[in-house]
Amino acid sequence: MLHLNGLTLTAWALLASTQSINLFTQPDGSRGSGGSIVVLAAAADDHVHKHYPSKNNVDALNLFEKPGKGEWADDDSSKLPHIGCEKFLKTNHDPQNLKAVNFRNKKDKNKKKKKKKKDKKQNDGKKDKESDDKHRRAQVAASIPCINGLADNTYPCENVDLHSFIPLSELRANDSTNGNDIWGWTHSPSGREFALMGLTDSTAFVEITNPIDPLFVGFLFTHTKCSSWRDVKTYANHAFVVSEASGHGMQIFDLTQLLSVEEDAMPVQFQETAHYGGFGKAHNVVINEDSGLAFGVGTNTYSGGLHIVDISNPTNPVLAGGFSGDGYTHDAQCVKYDGPDSEYTGKDICFNYNEDTLTIVDVTNRANPNTLGRVGYGSSFYTHQGWLTDDGKHVIVNDELDEQTALATRTHVFNVEDLTNPTYINYHAGTTNAIDHNLYIKGNLVFEANYQAGLQVLRIDDASTASFTQVANFDIYPSGTTDSFNGAWSNYPYFPSGNVVVSGIEQGLFVLGSSNGWGAAGGVRKRKLAPAENDIVLEAQKTEEQRRRRFLQEECQVQDFESATAGGTAGWSTSGTCSSGTFVVGTPTQQISQCVVTQPGGDHTTGSGQALYSAPNSGDDIDGGECVTTSPAYSITQESVLSAWFFHGQRDAGDDVNDYFVLEASLDNGASWTSMASIGDVATRATWTKATYEGAVPAGTELKLRVRSSDGNGGGDIVEAGIDDIV
Repeated sequence: MLHLNGLTLTAWALLASTQSINLFTQPDGSRGSGGSIVVLAAAADDHVHKHYPSKNNVDALNLFEKPGKGEWADDDSSKLPHIGCEKFLKTNHDPQNLKAVNFRNKKDKNKKKKKKKKDKKQNDGKKDKESDDKHRRAQVAASIPCINGLADNTYPCENVDLHSFIPLSELRANDSTNGNDIWGWTHSPSGREFALMGLTDSTAFVEITNPIDPLFVGFLFTHTKCSSWRDVKTYANHAFVVSEASGHGMQIFDLTQLLSVEEDAMPVQFQETAHYGGFGKAHNVVINEDSGLAFGVGTNTYSGGLHIVDISNPTNPVLAGGFSGDGYTHDAQCVKYDGPDSEYTGKDICFNYNEDTLTIVDVTNRANPNTLGRVGYGSSFYTHQGWLTDDGKHVIVNDELDEQTALATRTHVFNVEDLTNPTYINYHAGTTNAIDHNLYIKGNLVFEANYQAGLQVLRIDDASTASFTQVANFDIYPSGTTDSFNGAWSNYPYFPSGNVVVSGIEQGLFVLGSSNGWGAAGGVRKRKLAPAENDIVLEAQKTEEQRRRRFLQEECQVQDFESATAGGTAGWSTSGTCSSGTFVVGTPTQQISQCVVTQPGGDHTTGSGQALYSAPNSGDDIDGGECVTTSPAYSITQESVLSAWFFHGQRDAGDDVNDYFVLEASLDNGASWTSMASIGDVATRATWTKATYEGAVPAGTELKLRVRSSDGNGGGDIVEAGIDDIV
């Protein structure tokens, strides 16, 4: 925030990028200590379906007959097996208009900040200052219990409580975005917990350390194009993201970047830390954390079988081998084996779900994996995914398409005590006809994401006879429980807190818990949250300089472009070589081109106010060179901290080195400039993002800000930019 003669300003700018944005870049191009802005990539469905052209701005894929084993085509994502995919894409996945539960979006936070500042002014500054974290926790409600079979008078439930819910409208980049896969990450030693949720165009990172007040920290944009299928797993504090989008490869993201994001800067767009291009599309990624191995499955290599990558150094992934001996693998679980078959103790074993079989492969010799055992079952329609029981004696499997024949949800059980001779035992018939999709085992409980039935929790009574009891459930799709591809995509039950996150295709992110061990004695118990401990951890990570800046900012007020004349420039000058896209004042409306949001819907502060931006709602974006807008000089009367919120949207990457965005400040009335944020020729998703000047702005400074955005002569790109709220 800036202290000026007679007024205080705050600058906000909107940024969108699938690459990190370097903040505080110096004039010589070196990066200051400010770090970078990051983008997340959304995970997509676990299916490998036939694809029809989709209204969701996803690549259209051709239909073809399912290949035989070993006949998987090593070309591109235009060829996918599995008739279920065809049905998935023909299902109506319009996002549901659901209300958020215990979640405050950025507009709510801005309103509270403005009220807090107004109160401080009315009380002549006598109101005690409180930390952001304590203030945040003071505003939240309690978990919503399951009462008489309903939570929030909306969701059918049993032995499951609703901590919070973030709808897609708060997570998605555009109206075509759906949810898909989900995973989790816990930071040690702080114990902070994060949900990693896949979306059509990105991966969203949400902190759920306080489950009744989740924070949408940021997102990682897709490496190439949008897709209904994305998958994410973690290893050594890094996320590994794959997608069915052609040419996507595997994104690698350093999750520790999530720990230092200030709440008022959320959500930020992150950049991938590294990338593996040994395959293009992939249906799923599987990680053996004990061996430091990642397995791409359903890729365009090794007949769609295991593509083995050494990730022991997460940012330097190396191809280690592959396995194509049983054709296409839809999903897998790979472990350092410690089960009852002592001959294979300590070996790297993969349990592959290969459409119509459970196939067990020894991958200890990466260059020459070999099949140990392979078994089918008479009622198989599509062997989709499964998980080992804790004792290693059984594998519990879901078949994604058997419910399509009017069957109750079937949970299948295999005996794998002899890895070379796995046998099928039987199945458990569920309480509905919903399709089962992804399941995970923790203790004696099986957590199943069963599409329209939502989360269903089974207690393992006797795996040797396929005997289970449903002890808990939470239905995120109350309008039905039929055999259609709506509702719950996946779940993650491995947080130390005992909480479980569920991803909804049309809904969003649910954070769930249970006060009675999910209805099963000896099951998963919930750990009580200790906010005070979390406050200590968060505060310990802040430097004295950060605390000083926070104090300075809390004493300031925000001025934006609300009182400026629409169509004018609010006193900012315009220049440059561009032929279109000159900056003017107005209210942005969302613009989307080929899945990329190039202009956000609304200004930064309220979503309905004004900002200074290019190409106001006309589609006539920045073209033909560089568009420049420069502020008038602001006289700073006392030491201040300068922040700015900006957006930058660019559809195409790598087509012209003269495509860029720069936000910079001058402390000497324009004689010299220092970069606060810079983006090169990368695809960027337009979202309001905060940039902060490195160092305090001294009293007596004649301050100017300048935005430069360029679309070079190469290609037919879409480039837009804007700025709002100078603080």
